[in-house]
Amino acid sequence: MTLHHGNGPDLVEKFYMLYEASILRWAQQAGELQWLAQWRLRHIDPLDKFKGMAQMLGDRCGIWLACAGSKPAAGIIVIKDKNAHYMRGAMDRDIAGPSHANEYLHVLAIRDACEKGCNYYQMGESGTSKPLTHFKRRFGAVSYDYEDYHLERLPLLRMDMTMRSLVKRVIGYRGE
Repeated sequence: MTLHHGNGPDLVEKFYMLYEASILRWAQQAGELQWLAQWRLRHIDPLDKFKGMAQMLGDRCGIWLACAGSKPAAGIIVIKDKNAHYMRGAMDRDIAGPSHANEYLHVLAIRDACEKGCNYYQMGESGTSKPLTHFKRRFGAVSYDYEDYHLERLPLLRMDMTMRSLVKRVIGYRGE
């Protein structure tokens, strides 16, 4: 494995390739339609969003990428300031799984966050995913309950959640 760290456009594009493949894999596991997963990716997390973020944040945006030869195996994006926030991760399961590349990238990112004086390394929400919670606990992560507020000019959240639930039921979605 070769390791790369930075935030240049080439790393963003390599990460995005992995991210797109991961989105499609997760959709398949959850029983989601591939075209719907691709549509969500293009509208919620387009490549330009990641490129713009890396450019605007500069050194505060770190992309860690592990490659097997020239093929990206695993990648993570970490945003740093007073704390470090693991924002996104993706991997080619066939390559990264046996090599534990994903875990190693987190070790490097956590070490970097400590060296940069970050107080916390925030690993994001786990929802009800036990495997994800277990993965994070291996790094010493601790769960925190928190309140989530939605301030709406028009009360549409309940309708949106109901529609999402209905669509998931119709398409046979098995995710969380």
